[in-house]
Amino acid sequence: MGRQVDISASRRPKDIGGGMLPIGAERARLRLVRAQSQGEDLAWRTRGGTNLKSLQSKTLISCVAIGLLAATCLAACGGQRESESQQSAANEAPSAASISAWSYADDCSLCHAAESNSLTDPACLAGIHAANGNTCQTCHADESDLAVVHEGANAEKAQKVTKLRKTGIKQDACLGCHGSYDDLAAKTADSTVLTDSEGKTVNPHALPANEDHSETTCASCHVMHTKKSVSETAPEYCISCHHANVYACHTCHD
Repeated sequence: MGRQVDISASRRPKDIGGGMLPIGAERARLRLVRAQSQGEDLAWRTRGGTNLKSLQSKTLISCVAIGLLAATCLAACGGQRESESQQSAANEAPSAASISAWSYADDCSLCHAAESNSLTDPACLAGIHAANGNTCQTCHADESDLAVVHEGANAEKAQKVTKLRKTGIKQDACLGCHGSYDDLAAKTADSTVLTDSEGKTVNPHALPANEDHSETTCASCHVMHTKKSVSETAPEYCISCHHANVYACHTCHD
């Protein structure tokens, strides 16, 4: 809306010597006043329109700049996440080549991460043995059997392995450091770790000789890669056969 032109009393005809202006002069004066008012109004509209266009232009430029900045940030963040994801995958999963070309000297931690971590945990038997200079190959010495079970192996399958089934720990690997069974039996003569529900106690290194016990090895009771102590793992092994937790034979079935 244009400015309201105020033709106030100051712009009305004035007396000339006590009289009014002639009609022609008055009309000319009024045209001059209107022209002046219209000029001021046009100048106001022009300034207002220019300011509005300037404001619109600045707003548009700001929006474009913000959009470009946002797109740049998203692209940078997306690239960083992709790079981190690729790096994580590279760290966690071994390459197909490393699996297909498995050898006895390979780094076992590529697939067996949990077991590898236990080597630095003093709460695990593996950690205690590693602190004394032992490696994976010290105990897992059956290279030919390991080569067979690693055919077609990969990291995903390795995560499902919780117990040795097709390979084992050679007794010599343990007895070579810890002495013979007779030596160990003398050390555990007073052990009460293997005590059944009826109070019968058995020396874990002097089990009664029979066909079932002949398959028992050091690794049957001594679990290396967990924090469970032998006071837990040894009774669990016995109960796997002595289901009623009674060690005396021929007592489970009539």
